[in-house]
Amino acid sequence: MYEQCFGTEIRISNITNKFIAMNENTKTMLAFFAGLAVGATLGILLAPEKGSDLREKLGDSLKKTGDDILDKINTTIDSAKSRFSHKVQQASDELGV
Repeated sequence: MYEQCFGTEIRISNITNKFIAMNENTKTMLAFFAGLAVGATLGILLAPEKGSDLREKLGDSLKKTGDDILDKINTTIDSAKSRFSHKVQQASDELGV
């Protein structure tokens, strides 16, 4: 599908495909970290330790995993914003806007 924009054809499907690919990468990353959190939780729960020690370790592990996930999400968002800004600037330059 093409769309006319200031006399220049822009292929919309290429833009859409790039966003879909980015979405797939994000899904993969989130699935990885969810698996990591589940694995860490099960590992801690199956370890033979006192209940209070176990709860403390579990809380620390979940906090660290949550922090790691937030860091990755923020990094991904910053990267996407940067790439998007760059593409907008390229399109503006090509269109002479």
